Amino acid sequence: MDPNDTVTVALITVALGVSTNSRSVTSAANQTTEKILQLATLREEDANKTIKEKINSHIQNIYLAAQCAAVAVEQGSLDVNDFEKGVPFINSTLTNFGLNEAVGKIAILNPQNTFSEGHGRGAVSGSYDCVITLWTTSAACQRFCPGLNTGGNLMVYGLNPATLSLQNLAANLSLSMPASNNHNSSQTLKKLVNPSAQVYSLRTIFEFDRMSYPLVNISARAVYDLVQGNFTSAIADTTWITDTYRFRVSTMTIYK
Repeated sequence: MDPNDTVTVALITVALGVSTNSRSVTSAANQTTEKILQLATLREEDANKTIKEKINSHIQNIYLAAQCAAVAVEQGSLDVNDFEKGVPFINSTLTNFGLNEAVGKIAILNPQNTFSEGHGRGAVSGSYDCVITLWTTSAACQRFCPGLNTGGNLMVYGLNPATLSLQNLAANLSLSMPASNNHNSSQTLKKLVNPSAQVYSLRTIFEFDRMSYPLVNISARAVYDLVQGNFTSAIADTTWITDTYRFRVSTMTIYK
């Protein structure tokens, strides 16, 4: 198969849990319980939608910025081995796509090497962002190269696509839900509190034990098998209740 015809699909799964206070629900009237559950469902959908929008917007910009560098190399306007021009080009491209936070640098100067790291905030609060790391043999080095003893041999590395990839995007996922992001409901769950306890509350998937709740351990392979290797159509959102927790899982295709 021609590598130019290869289709790349990135899947991101976000799961939110809703915890239930059994005493409060049991003592409530059926109608009230149903309304609370409906509101909890809307609140969960709001959080899910907000996270997906943030992730989608951020990764689309990262992907387009990486594509710009790839096209420049493919058309011959940028030499893949010319780090003096390549690195500023990547930094400028990231800035032009509104990824200013990813262009910051930290430099450590000593007689051995200079270390520069491009880094930024994640797409979602608590997550990590893409990282571009560069090494040079000295502060006056004319080319970016590994900061190690080469035995007199010149080592030249082309641009590594892995340096433009996202790392641990969903790690330590946390929720930030200001009222302006509530798409479906003007109310919030924090108002649904009885004298003894809060009835419903949003939690992140990372608060659940991996062994007791295998969803935390779900792999890309499991998703691939679930859709029988066919990503041509969207995967419907899924909601279910386990051990008094209500889970919602949503998938999204970032790019093809």
